Amino acid sequence: MNIVLITQDDHFYLAKNINYLINNLPPNSVITGCVIASVSPFGKKESFVKKAFKTLSIFGFKFFF
Repeated sequence: MNIVLITQDDHFYLAKNINYLINNLPPNSVITGCVIASVSPFGKKESFVKKAFKTLSIFGFKFFF
């Protein structure tokens, strides 16, 4: 199975999750490409504090900290 990762340029939250995904792919899977976007997942420009509160409310305390 060929896989193309589409993600945002975020070193803080995504690195651990992408590493987990890569390490747990089935043996017949191959990552054939990666698209890194600079777009905010919240759909608009917001301050860091607003993004932090949204992330906390969506993903929970354990993920956030």
